Amino acid sequence: MGDMSAIVTEFIEEGNEKADQVERHLIQLEKNPGSRELLAEVSRAMHTIKGATSFLGFTKLCALTHTGESLLVPLRDGALVTNQEIISALLSLVDAVREILTEIAATGQEGSKDYTALMSTLTQLRKPS
Repeated sequence: MGDMSAIVTEFIEEGNEKADQVERHLIQLEKNPGSRELLAEVSRAMHTIKGATSFLGFTKLCALTHTGESLLVPLRDGALVTNQEIISALLSLVDAVREILTEIAATGQEGSKDYTALMSTLTQLRKPS
C-alpha cells in the first residue's frame, strides 16, 4: 500500500496544481472569451486530472472531470462560445475538484457529496442556446 499511497499523494498534489492553473486560466478567459489558447490550456489541465482518476479508482472525480471535459471540447474547437454562465460553471467544477481532492487527502475516499446538479449544468451548457 505504500507505493499506492505515494501515487495518491502525488495525484492530489498535481490535481491541486492543475485546479489552480484551470482557475487562473478561467479568470483570464473572462477577459478574453475567444482565446483558443486559454481553452486549450484549461482542457489539457482537466484532462490531466481525469487521466489518473480511473486508474486510482476515483470514479466520482472521473465522472465529474469527464463531464467538464465534454463541455470544454466544443469551446476549444469553436463550436460553442464562452460566456459568463459557462465560466461560472467551470469555476464551480474547479471548486468541486478541490473538495474531492481534499476529501481524498483526508480520508482516502471521495466523500459522499453529490455533484449530480453540477454535472447536469455542465451537460446543459454544451447545448447551443
